[in-house]
Amino acid sequence: MGRYSEAERLLQQALDIERAIFGEEHVHIAQTLNALGAVMLETCRLSHARSLLSQALRLKEQLLGTAAPEVAVSLNDLAVVYVRQEDLSSALPLYQRALDIRRGALGAAHPDTAQSLCNIAELRGRKGEFDEAARLYNEAVRVYECVFSEAHPDVAETLNSIANLYQRQGMPLDTIRPIYERVLHILCEVYRPDATEERTQYPRHPAVALALNDYGILHAAHGSYTEAERLLREALSVMRGVYGEHHPDVKQCCRNLADVCEKLGAPERAFEFRHLAEQN
Repeated sequence: MGRYSEAERLLQQALDIERAIFGEEHVHIAQTLNALGAVMLETCRLSHARSLLSQALRLKEQLLGTAAPEVAVSLNDLAVVYVRQEDLSSALPLYQRALDIRRGALGAAHPDTAQSLCNIAELRGRKGEFDEAARLYNEAVRVYECVFSEAHPDVAETLNSIANLYQRQGMPLDTIRPIYERVLHILCEVYRPDATEERTQYPRHPAVALALNDYGILHAAHGSYTEAERLLREALSVMRGVYGEHHPDVKQCCRNLADVCEKLGAPERAFEFRHLAEQN
């Protein structure tokens, strides 16, 4: 929280200086308002974030035109505020407009365009529109593969979202398993720092931990509890290496492991993981 307080102080100071130099209507002021709104968003002051981001959006539209890529940035951030407030119907048209701007200004094959596709896909999935969400996610994967490569973190992250979407649809394990296997393969190739490193060990990276955790939950949901325990233990090991012992994700992974151990008829292991989850 301390770094956000310092960022807020510096951005407010910058805003005061910019207003003194440029007046109220300048692109620098719009950018600083947007950055200040993003800090408010990260610190969960959503009403303040919405106000600042709305000001930034109006100023950018006035100064840069309604189809500028900078406008899409503010639209995207403002949509996130509405998502955090569970107002998906207000967020969706903002995300859609951001996508239209990015397609027009940056082209269909651009990572920012792919990001907008993923944003809309997430909302469609949350609204139960699974087919449309899958279509958008797969389009984003193709863009990322075209712009970067088939083995890129953004490809892996989007594939992970597809796997989660399929899991929520109740698709069979054999349909989802290859997606997670590809995700983990990409992440291991990208984040293993040394090609000679022991390849049975997973790299210590948050994306690897997330994929392992999600893959473990998938196996648990399909009754494959032994494999679920193995994957969740791997996830826990990576999380401890990344975050330490007391991070919320570490505690949640311990709770997931406790649930799986109970299903396996191993109450002692379940108790151990619940105890770890409850430690401060």
